[in-house]
Amino acid sequence: MKRIVRNDIFLTSNLAALSDGLMQHPYFGNPKNPSYHKFKEFLEGSKDFVALVRKHEPRWVFGEDFALSSKAFMRQHIDFEKWYA
Repeated sequence: MKRIVRNDIFLTSNLAALSDGLMQHPYFGNPKNPSYHKFKEFLEGSKDFVALVRKHEPRWVFGEDFALSSKAFMRQHIDFEKWYA
């Protein structure tokens, strides 16, 4: 985080991916799937993310990949988001 601030880099993240609620998802929460172990490692490695952002105050941007997408894609995205609510 220090290097991001020092080099004036914009930070963007997918905050839903930081939610441990994803462990309730039938795929990510299943220890039999390879993604379970990768995601668990990701969660452990990013546990201090919010604290570091607050401490170092990087330049922050947000992106929307689906703003101009088709109705079908928008529906899929809404269904996907239900896991994070």
